[in-house]
Amino acid sequence: MHKAAYNTIAENGKHFVLTKHGYGKTPDKVKPERKAGEPVRGFETKVPTSWINKGYVKEV
Repeated sequence: MHKAAYNTIAENGKHFVLTKHGYGKTPDKVKPERKAGEPVRGFETKVPTSWINKGYVKEV
């Protein structure tokens, strides 16, 4: 994992997936598009660092 100013980039061969906690914090209007344990479309390899700090996503 490589942290840049406001974003974190996954290591080569890894990606970020939504946690159950992150899914619970997802706004209702986008919940149908997301699933715990799956990548968030558009944020597969680069996420806001705050999402990691809040436990919304994890690198796998």
